[in-house]
Amino acid sequence: MAATGHRKSTERERAIIRTAQIRAQELKQAWLSSVPAVDCIPGFTITREIGRGGMAVIYEAQQKEPPRAVALKVMRGGATVSKHRLRLFRQEMETLARLSCPNIAAIYGAGSTNDGRHYFAMELVRGSPVTEYVQLQNLSLRQILELFQQICQAVHYAHQRGVIHRDLKPSNIMVDGDGNPKVLDFGLARMVETDDAMRAMMGESGKIMGTLPYMSPEQAEGDQDGLDIRTDVYSLGVILYELLTERLPYEVSATDPLQARQAIIQHPPCRPSRYRRSLRGELELIVLKALEKEPAKRYQSALALGEDLGRFLRGQAISARTPTIPYLVRKFIARQKLPVALTAVLLATLAGFAGWERIQANQRRLDEQQRQRSLERWQQKTRAEMRDLLRIGQFWEAVVMEVAGRDVLDEAAERIDGTFVDSAAPAATVREILARRYETLGETERAARERELAAAALRKSAQQRIEHRDWAAAETLLLREYDIRRKFDEAGARETARLLADVYGVSGRPQRKEEWLNRADAPVSTDSNQ
Repeated sequence: MAATGHRKSTERERAIIRTAQIRAQELKQAWLSSVPAVDCIPGFTITREIGRGGMAVIYEAQQKEPPRAVALKVMRGGATVSKHRLRLFRQEMETLARLSCPNIAAIYGAGSTNDGRHYFAMELVRGSPVTEYVQLQNLSLRQILELFQQICQAVHYAHQRGVIHRDLKPSNIMVDGDGNPKVLDFGLARMVETDDAMRAMMGESGKIMGTLPYMSPEQAEGDQDGLDIRTDVYSLGVILYELLTERLPYEVSATDPLQARQAIIQHPPCRPSRYRRSLRGELELIVLKALEKEPAKRYQSALALGEDLGRFLRGQAISARTPTIPYLVRKFIARQKLPVALTAVLLATLAGFAGWERIQANQRRLDEQQRQRSLERWQQKTRAEMRDLLRIGQFWEAVVMEVAGRDVLDEAAERIDGTFVDSAAPAATVREILARRYETLGETERAARERELAAAALRKSAQQRIEHRDWAAAETLLLREYDIRRKFDEAGARETARLLADVYGVSGRPQRKEEWLNRADAPVSTDSNQ
């Protein structure tokens, strides 16, 4: 009898539970079907309804000032809305207000009607969910990954501003007609610096918030306080998995919610290559790293996930794989097939990657030593030519000592080219002296002519040195030319500065190259100490 009574009691309890569930579903449907009045939103003309959820209805509308199409999100409940829901609604507005990114739907404004209905207007995105867009456009693998990189950048932008989305899924990532993705619906987003009270409002510990198939394991466990940006990285991994395989990592749709949670929390995802063999290898490793159960083993940011996809597309070594020397060498050979084929004998003699690096370092040191020796030889040659100049007689001595008269100056100007054959630097020095003497005598045009001849001779000699790859000598000649030209020819000085930058570039001195490129674009100074 006791057993019979117990069975009847259990049946009654089950019946009560079933009745309560049916009633709760009816109330939910009634709530979702309630449409707020739309004729009382000042400043907007409602066009059509485009979506609805538990907290708000979204309309396509035309804003009057400024005139533009917008998405208008109107909160349910009017003046009777609970403080909890109102705070969540305002939280979404504040979240969107701090984000200004081309790939995140922008908020335009917010307000409330006289009857207490809250709303905000945001960018209207005309497009398709990312999964539908990929299928409709029949995108290639490269196009899918390049599109997904833009999504990663948008999510990373939100993370940098302290915003965790917590509900990333294909329907919240729309792609417009130009192929630009837009991240939407920050209704469950949370600020990293949210206070304890707000955090409690956003989701109590143990309460599951989000969309189950795209939840991270920690989110499925209800650990709202422990969530950080890596929960969005996991959701991105699920979306990437779906874009590549047209399936979810777990068969959650065919199970009840409890079993689905257990699959997400405990079971490893199916390898993508099970559904698409071409994904086997590095791309599969990237997807599985994003889907790691432990946050510490995942990519630590959406940016890191996007960057690894970029490395995969460029044929570079990915961070999801251990960077062993054989792996790095294979990646290098795959990117540089022709150069590697030409240097195969050399590479075969190397003991390993570390030895190759040491050889390169030694070569750079030898190149610098050779450059210094070349510079010293050229400077010694120039000094010797100047000493010879001082020994060739009183005529040139008078010129060099700047005591020659006008007649001697004119004769010297005529004799320079014949005296200093293949000796541009001494000839330029003498012409500089002549220029100063002509200026003293008031002959400014003759002075300018001598400086132009000096600069031209230096340029000609520098070009010869460049052809012979004698970078040290070319550098010294061009520095002399620049010093002369900046005193009378600003345009010519800029041209010389750019040529100097080229010399520094080909001789492996990038910092000096940048310095002289900047100098070529800056006003030319006549300061002798420049």
